[in-house]
Amino acid sequence: SMPRVWSAGCADGSELYSVALVLEQLGVLGRAHLLGSDLLEENLALARRGVYGDTAMPATARARVRWEQRDLTRDGAPPGRWRLVLCRNLAIYLSRSAKRALHETLADALAPGGILMVGRSERIADPGGVGLSRIAPHTYRRAA
Repeated sequence: SMPRVWSAGCADGSELYSVALVLEQLGVLGRAHLLGSDLLEENLALARRGVYGDTAMPATARARVRWEQRDLTRDGAPPGRWRLVLCRNLAIYLSRSAKRALHETLADALAPGGILMVGRSERIADPGGVGLSRIAPHTYRRAA
């Protein structure tokens, strides 16, 4: 199956490029669908450049990654189901009710058995309530 990875609140895009490089090493980048979304256009501009210090992301990785402006609290998730959703250090800025709505949105966007990773200082208060189980620190799986 096609690896579908969404980086929600992708910031400068470095995390999604890291995933792209791993998928390239595994020989599956060519059929991957990688999406980074962020509220801020300046973050997306950095992500599109794909240059970090003196390291430029390879053309192979850049060709497979798509970037879009998206306000998760207003626009919800992009269409389709995702095998991996990365949403790190975004919920820390939200109120409790907005956080709960965000976690519902992210859980609903996962394919059965899909994985959600949140930030190091974050946790989902009631994972079962949104159809997730905690499988590792900051890592949750949607029921298959």
